[in-house]
Amino acid sequence: MNDVKIIGNMTRDPESKEVGGSTLVTFSIAVNEWTPGKDGREGRESVSYFDVEAWGKAGDAAFNLDRKFAVLVDGALKQQSWPNKEGKKQSKVIIKAFKVASVVRSRPSGNNQQPGNTPTEDGDIPF
Repeated sequence: MNDVKIIGNMTRDPESKEVGGSTLVTFSIAVNEWTPGKDGREGRESVSYFDVEAWGKAGDAAFNLDRKFAVLVDGALKQQSWPNKEGKKQSKVIIKAFKVASVVRSRPSGNNQQPGNTPTEDGDIPF
């Protein structure tokens, strides 16, 4: 089974090009992950970046978004490989999207708030 569902922020506007009579849309997303510390409050955030390719309706949906959007990508992992200038094999894993949709993120509530993202009394998030 090769199934990926991931929500992240677009890091660049989607790019479109024709490939063999079909349209390929490519973009990248950044996904934040919070790792709690031993005491449950202190921890660290890390970011992973993923390249995404989308064809057909998924490509059309992605092309209508831009880097200000958080997106849901539903797809599969795909390994690409090619020889570099020295003839050595290079490879990377991308996400081949079957569905792309914008998402609206809500503020954390209750005890699940992460340090630094706690709303103040007037409702603003301090930065």
